[in-house]
Amino acid sequence: MYKLIIGNVRVNVLDDNISHTQAVNAARQAILDAGNQNKLLSSVEISRLGDELEVNTIERTGAKLLRKSLKQSMLDGILTAACEKLSPSDGFSLKDAWFDNDTSQEWHGSDVINIREELINKLEEWIKNA
Repeated sequence: MYKLIIGNVRVNVLDDNISHTQAVNAARQAILDAGNQNKLLSSVEISRLGDELEVNTIERTGAKLLRKSLKQSMLDGILTAACEKLSPSDGFSLKDAWFDNDTSQEWHGSDVINIREELINKLEEWIKNA
């Protein structure tokens, strides 16, 4: 018996006669198949059944809302980056000021706050519909 880790999935190979390559290929195929069914695996058990490999999987438990698709992860990253750019969290930036690095223009006041909110709201709406 030996153990592997592929990504964040634990793989237990119950038969030492199963080669490392066979175990990795079988585990990757099981992970891929689970991913195609929108499932996340926590572990895979591989054993030998005659001449064939037997692969048993255990799905990760937890809130399905915490699972994201690649597209959703990218969209969340875009929103986070936009929010950080539009409303920096450092203590030295003014919440009612905007400076354009290309033209050296600077704006202050409620217009800056209103346009920031409008842009973030439009971006959130776009992400919901994407």
